[in-house]
Amino acid sequence: MRRVNRNRISGKRAWEASGLRRPKVALWSLVRACWRRRLLMGGIGGAAVIVLAGGGTWLWATNGMERMRARVGTELTELSTWMGFRLDDIRVTGRVRTPAGHILTALRLKRGESLFLLDVQETKRRLEALPWVRVAVVERRLPDMVRLSLVERQVVALWQREGRHVLIDAEGTEVMDDIKPFRHLPIVVGEKAPSQVGTLLALVRSQPTLAPRVRAAQLVSGRRWNLRLDDVNNGIDARLPEENPAEALQHLVDFDREHGLLRRRLVMVDLRIPDRLVVRLEGSGQQEQVIPTISRKPGRDA
Repeated sequence: MRRVNRNRISGKRAWEASGLRRPKVALWSLVRACWRRRLLMGGIGGAAVIVLAGGGTWLWATNGMERMRARVGTELTELSTWMGFRLDDIRVTGRVRTPAGHILTALRLKRGESLFLLDVQETKRRLEALPWVRVAVVERRLPDMVRLSLVERQVVALWQREGRHVLIDAEGTEVMDDIKPFRHLPIVVGEKAPSQVGTLLALVRSQPTLAPRVRAAQLVSGRRWNLRLDDVNNGIDARLPEENPAEALQHLVDFDREHGLLRRRLVMVDLRIPDRLVVRLEGSGQQEQVIPTISRKPGRDA
């Protein structure tokens, strides 16, 4: 005599045990009709539904799934949840500073809810609106996973604006967050400074021996930079020309290596005149000294 497995629930009893409302018969007709149509039309619009008879697993391409969801609404949601396509796992890569709670809020999908309720493009938009997120990739991994890949912003400076400091990345984008962990970053000043901070950093980093000494930079008239070395308040001002600033900075490094210029008690060194350095010493008031040097390509005063 064949043994009967009394723990197996199927048919009408399965729907009753799940606690979900049994889909209307029309839903099955709609699913079959859509499946036949996609087979006949070759998957128009890049959408496909693959039914694996052995496992009963449905794989939905994003575009087709979104259109199908719009057509059948609640019925499909209940069916997909009953079949096991419900959120159980969230995998996030690339998160360093973005709070986990902000990510969950942007996801707008709770554990146990149908994976087909996830709006991929809207979720991506909400994630990229978070302060630290530059790029977000949202993937629905059937049957029960959402995968989020984040590229966070890398802050490079503090922009001084209206008496306060704001974090900015290399593209000049503001990152609204607490600045206390980033007090070590250089300060940039000037209305257009954020849009040019990437160029400034490339210029400064071209001189590895000088770069750690740059504590602040001011963009003058939107055209050229004054660097503040060693101390934000009482350091040395290095005034760069508008044209050929990299050459001027190289000249300063070479002259310092040969003559120890920056070890003197300087207040200012002006690099805007091609064949000379103009310096001002501590305690000399506004009195300046001119040091002849090897000629460089002309710079432009501002």
